[in-house]
Parts: sequence; C-alpha cells; structure tokens
Amino acid sequence: MAARALTCTLTLLVWAGVSLGQLVLPSRQNGAVGGNVEFKPISFPSDTYQVITWRFGERIMIKSINGAVSIPRPEYSGRVSLDINTLALELRNLTMGDTGVYTLTADATTASYSADTTLKVFVNVSGATITGPTGLVIEGNSANLSCDASGTIVTTEWMKDNQKLSPSNNIIFSADNASVSISAVSRMDSGEYRCTLSNPVSSDSDVFTMTVNYGPDDVRIEGPSEVEEIGSVTLRCSAESVPHPSYAWTFNGTNTGVTTDSLTVDQVTFSNSGTYTCTAWNNVTGRETSASHSLVVRGQNQAQEKVRRMEKHKANKSHNMRTLISRAAELIIRNQTM
Repeated sequence: MAARALTCTLTLLVWAGVSLGQLVLPSRQNGAVGGNVEFKPISFPSDTYQVITWRFGERIMIKSINGAVSIPRPEYSGRVSLDINTLALELRNLTMGDTGVYTLTADATTASYSADTTLKVFVNVSGATITGPTGLVIEGNSANLSCDASGTIVTTEWMKDNQKLSPSNNIIFSADNASVSISAVSRMDSGEYRCTLSNPVSSDSDVFTMTVNYGPDDVRIEGPSEVEEIGSVTLRCSAESVPHPSYAWTFNGTNTGVTTDSLTVDQVTFSNSGTYTCTAWNNVTGRETSASHSLVVRGQNQAQEKVRRMEKHKANKSHNMRTLISRAAELIIRNQTM
C-alpha cells in the first residue's frame, strides 16, 4: 500500500509539471505594493550547495557562499532575506518596480541548478465609487452607472440584487466594463447595483440603489355595485405606482372633495346611485389614470318586492315540477292498464 501511495504521489507531481531531481519554482506570483512576497522552490535536488544566488533580471539581489550571505546592491538592503535550507527568498516592501523575472541559481559540488519565476506587483484597489443618476429616474427614460477606484484595476464586475448583471437588449456595458447604460429603463430595473473592482491581490466595491418611478397603472375600484337604502357603502381605489399616488373622487362628474384611496357614504339614499370615478395622480411622472364604478341604491320597498318576486318565482317553479311529476305518474299508470 505504501509503495502504491508513493507511486501515486510521484505521478501527481510529474502531471503537475514538477520533475523530481530538478529545481522548480512557481511560474508566477503576485504581490501588493508595500507588501511582502516569498519565492519558495516547489522542489529542489537533495544536495549540498556552496553558492546560492537570487537575481532580478541581471542584478544580483542576494548571494550565499558556503553559508555566508551578502546583499551587494544597496536598494535591497533590509528588503531581502534568504533561507539557505529551503533556498527561499523573501522580498519586502514591494514597489511597482519589482515586477519582473527572478532567477535562482544553486551551485553544488557536481552540478548547477537554475529556475525562473515571474512577479507581478499590483497597487491595492481602494475607494470604489459608483456614480449614477443624480435626478429622478422615470420609466421610459435612460440611466447610466459608472464605477471607478484607485489602484490597479484588472476586472470589473456588476451585480443587481445579488445576481450577476448581464448585457441585454436595454443593458449595454462599456468595453472595460466600467460603465453600464440602461436604455428605456423599466420598473424591473429598480434595485441595488453593486460594482466590484479587483486585481489578483485586492478588491473593493460600492453599492448604488436606483428607484425607477412609474405609473399610475392598473387603477381599480373595489366595492359593491348594489346596496340598500339607509345602509352604508365604501369604495376603495388602488393603482400600481411609484411613488404612491394621490387620489381624487368624482360622482357623476362632480368633485366630491375626497382625496384618499377610499370613499365612504353613510346612510345612502337613491340620490347616491350613479357613477363614481377615481383618478390616481403621480406627481413625479406627471401621469394620471382613472377608473369608474357604477352603484345602484335600492329602497326597502324595492328590496321587499325583489324578495317577493324571487319567492313567487321559486313557488311557480316548485308548482311546475309537481305538475310534471303528476302527469308522468298518470302516463305510467295508463300504460300499465293497457
């Protein structure tokens, strides 16, 4: 089992590009300005090294000869250190100028080994800010959002209500993804927009909440269409609108003075029969929409007469049914005696 496990481990190392008995460094590393980075070999031959040298380009950064470490260039004094056991180099207080290729050379008694790695230094992303519409956004108009920050920006991603924002017929991104243009905005475009700017070592984000004003649409009146005299009636008006609309009621074309979403008439009389109209008004969109509702008020005598007619109809229906049953019985008896 142990031999099999060793074989699997060796296979994985070779598959990953790590050749046993060779000096291998990570192909690429990232760092942040002002931060630190360690260049540590993935593997290196088990040998005794007399000379260990780290170079940046052609410049020697740090060197060890038989365990004695020296830093020949003053710009690296206090910034670099070498672990002669692991051959790892630590570079501190990174600057953008540290971006480039680093070479490790390890000289043993019978062989010399060398490997390269690349460092990319980024400025941390900070101060992300979304700039959006400063005025009121009305359905049917357009809206633009832009995102910016300081630092090295590699990627820009947009989210809406915690879902990835993707291009569509009315959503267009700039080539660098830094801005979003929404043409003919709809009520569905209301929500929280998040922009995240990032690079391999840092990220920052900002949030912008956009409210799309619309309506009023789908104005409706709910309430009875027929009531009895002396009773009371309440009609309620509703509409789809942002912001919430104001209301006005008219009765047979005459202003009632009611400006709430409900209209109540106590102790209705015949004179309250007619058409009630509710008008919803949105002071942001400047739009208004109306709906009408017909109400019939019946007197008590009318109500009693209606009940009597219903009872008479019911009695006639019952009488007709009995007559039909009686005739059917007569026919059955007649047929049996023949």
